[in-house]
Amino acid sequence: MNQSPKHTRSKLFIAILITLGVLIGLDSNLFISSGILSHVADKPRIELDALHLSNLGFDNDQIEKDLNKIVSNMSNAQQANHFFLGIISGLVFSHPVAGLTVGLLKESADFLNNYGRGLVNRDYSIDAVVDTIFWSLGGFVGFYLLISMYELFKSNGIHNPKSLLVFLKNKTFRKKSE
Repeated sequence: MNQSPKHTRSKLFIAILITLGVLIGLDSNLFISSGILSHVADKPRIELDALHLSNLGFDNDQIEKDLNKIVSNMSNAQQANHFFLGIISGLVFSHPVAGLTVGLLKESADFLNNYGRGLVNRDYSIDAVVDTIFWSLGGFVGFYLLISMYELFKSNGIHNPKSLLVFLKNKTFRKKSE
């Protein structure tokens, strides 16, 4: 990276914050409860009353809550996939907007597929924008965080897990002896 160390450190710090924010948001359902991921393009269409499950002793309200939780978890998993694929894109293509580029290509292919099937609506459009944002964030993180880690490993001769442990041991031992 041909940038000043201060400039690189600030972007590295932002990449770490983005990673933590995405991981915490996806793990805690923060994005769902705030409405960011509440737009599901293909919502489940189940009429529980028509199944007469209450006659069998099931609580329709509880089943509906469980189904909504499953859909929320699936939405979180999908966004996590977009984020991590964006990270890989940023690392592989060595550019911070690589995640955005690959995400736009993927979402364009999805749009054409869904348009042909007549599934494009407002919720789909919102979902596509959110997907692209996660791709973009992942690309930024992949470029600034993982490439910085790669350069750190390379400059310190870390080539495998054993050399990483030796490096960490030496760093820890030096700090304790000072």
